[in-house]
Amino acid sequence: MNAAANSDSSSKTLTTKTTEKKRDKKAVILRNHGFLTVGQTVDEAAFWYISFERSAQAQLLAEAAGKPLLIDHETATFTHNQVGTHSGGWFSFQLLYDRIVGEESDLLE
Repeated sequence: MNAAANSDSSSKTLTTKTTEKKRDKKAVILRNHGFLTVGQTVDEAAFWYISFERSAQAQLLAEAAGKPLLIDHETATFTHNQVGTHSGGWFSFQLLYDRIVGEESDLLE
């Protein structure tokens, strides 16, 4: 997942730099603040957030187990083209939404 890094904590500067750096990104890592995700829809942004969080957890586990094996650029590009699109993010969230609503019957009350 494409991500931009930002380390400034001043609110105005943070907002400006975040906006400038995220132009073609799905996520922005904010040092000491966590991360933000964006999308063309709320559903898409929510899916990127969940996906980014899970990816970060997997990365930490892989690093704790030793030196992670990197995937090659061709595989990364192929995967991005299949699931990294706006519609892919939106669609993937629909599956999560359906599961959450099904498991939490009072959620929409």
